[in-house]
Amino acid sequence: MQFFVTGKDTAGGLDMYEVMIPPGAGVPAPHYHVHVDEAIYVVEGSMEYTIDGHRREIGVGGRAFCPRGGVHHFKNLSHERTRAIFAMTPALIGPSFFREMGGLVNAGGPVDITRTRALMARYGLFPASEKHRIAD
Repeated sequence: MQFFVTGKDTAGGLDMYEVMIPPGAGVPAPHYHVHVDEAIYVVEGSMEYTIDGHRREIGVGGRAFCPRGGVHHFKNLSHERTRAIFAMTPALIGPSFFREMGGLVNAGGPVDITRTRALMARYGLFPASEKHRIAD
């Protein structure tokens, strides 16, 4: 993951970053953002991007937009790596979230679900199973 622009550069308006998605990867799990819109643009490879149950294959030059509150996730179903640019606005989920999440996921042993959910909630992200929280 490489950030091109962060909230520090845009007065909190935008985070933009590149993600390399390995073949077969299906992370993140379905989730939604309470206060953040997400747009993606595929630069290399392809992915299946699902928004509110609507699946679509997005290849090179393809794009998608998920408004705040939309349950979404993506999968790389191919045998090739996918490279995509993500833009999130406003810039409420940025490098610090991904650093902290990386620390939890790469700590060794089973992932602590309680700590993971607490971290997500701090940044306004929730698992799809908690959709009722959108009213918060």
